[in-house]
Amino acid sequence: MPVEFVDADAHVVEGQALIGECLRRWPDAFAFSERGELLTEGRRYPEPEGPGAGCPPEHGLSTVPGINPWTPAGTLADADRDGIHHMVFFPSFGLRAPSIETLPVATGFCDLYNEWIADWCRQGQGRFHGIGVLPVEWVDEAIAALRRAKQLGLVGAMIPPALRTRNLDHPDLDPLYAAAVDLEMPLGVHGAPGLHLPKIGIDRFTNYIQVHCVSFPFDQMSAMTALVSGGVFDRHPRLRVAFLEAGVGWVPYFVDRMHEHWEKRGDWVRNGWRQDPRRYIEAGNVWVSCEPRARGRCASGAIWPRTCGPRSRARMPGASTGSDEVTRFIHLLALATYFGTTLDLVLVFLPATETVSEPAAQRRLLARGLRPYNVLSIGAPGVLVISGASSLTDMKARFGPQYTRFLWPLVGKLGLTFLLINVATYISFGLAHRLVRAELGQLPVEPEKQAGMVRRMRGAGWLAIGLAAWTAWVGLGLGG
Repeated sequence: MPVEFVDADAHVVEGQALIGECLRRWPDAFAFSERGELLTEGRRYPEPEGPGAGCPPEHGLSTVPGINPWTPAGTLADADRDGIHHMVFFPSFGLRAPSIETLPVATGFCDLYNEWIADWCRQGQGRFHGIGVLPVEWVDEAIAALRRAKQLGLVGAMIPPALRTRNLDHPDLDPLYAAAVDLEMPLGVHGAPGLHLPKIGIDRFTNYIQVHCVSFPFDQMSAMTALVSGGVFDRHPRLRVAFLEAGVGWVPYFVDRMHEHWEKRGDWVRNGWRQDPRRYIEAGNVWVSCEPRARGRCASGAIWPRTCGPRSRARMPGASTGSDEVTRFIHLLALATYFGTTLDLVLVFLPATETVSEPAAQRRLLARGLRPYNVLSIGAPGVLVISGASSLTDMKARFGPQYTRFLWPLVGKLGLTFLLINVATYISFGLAHRLVRAELGQLPVEPEKQAGMVRRMRGAGWLAIGLAAWTAWVGLGLGG
């Protein structure tokens, strides 16, 4: 089974259609400045200047030649080239949703975006999955938007690292968290500088690159502090939250830091955490996006196609290649050929020969049928071994040190394959070949002995079928 890579933090490029609809529906809230900049409630998104500056608009998208983020078909083609199997889409233009200050505009904008992204994902051949946006400043309206997002087929919802005047552990937000649990909708914490959200440590810088160095990890640390120490996961033990676009390197350090504070002064947080912070990770409350080679409770976050520099065209490490797929096909074809041929031997051919009462006639029938069977029963396991060895070599190259996690399944499959080859050899050379030689007059066989050989061939055939099925079952657990 090949590894499937999920870009857990892809960003859709909404394009002119959605922007035009916003201009049409809310002309007082969405308008162009004298310099041609799109304003929302009089604010630039992102704000590229001043303390906590956001990304300059001209640098918002990747400049890699040949990519096409503007259409679902183009996005699928880009995903294929990068070895990405599924993409979870967060907004770009829609990132402004949590900071819109006018209730009718905020709720209307969220519904418009959620309907748009749901339609976009329906064109992704089952590989696109949309994240909804919510008017989180108004909890009742956010819950209603979350329910509508679920009905649209979206797989989760985005929340900011902090609200204008409230942190994520504020009791006002508990109904939203309860609704997310009831609807089985995970939440993704996603901020971005310049979006008029609270500035957490980034107001010291006006250069976007300096802002970017600290904004995402600081945002996620603040959000995790609120959700973990504030007791949100204790009040909602089935709530799942992903912390996105900050890498994963900060997590061991910060969880250890929270552990120390919980251990020494945890009771200072009223109605707060009741467990070691590490337990919330183990329980599945906390998820973190990471680079593809990281391990654990993580998901790849490639932030396609948004970047401030050219993105590599290299495939995801561990992603299967075209030659790997061909090898796997040959491997499965050989296993299926042997399985089917042996099943035909024990269910059809041998019972048919036993209806012939005259030993010499039965031997002639056996010899004619067993000649091609011998070729298949030895050739197919041979191809099985060669293609399997090629697949194992490819797995080791793809996974590097992580290859060791397949050790015991590999040992099991190799052991079963060894037994299967021995049984196949016994059937072909120990029994079938002797009957063929008997018909050629090279090795006389008594009728009673001939009947015993047919019985043993049937028993060994059933054993081979069981081993082949077991080998396939174990093999399904490899590579994924």
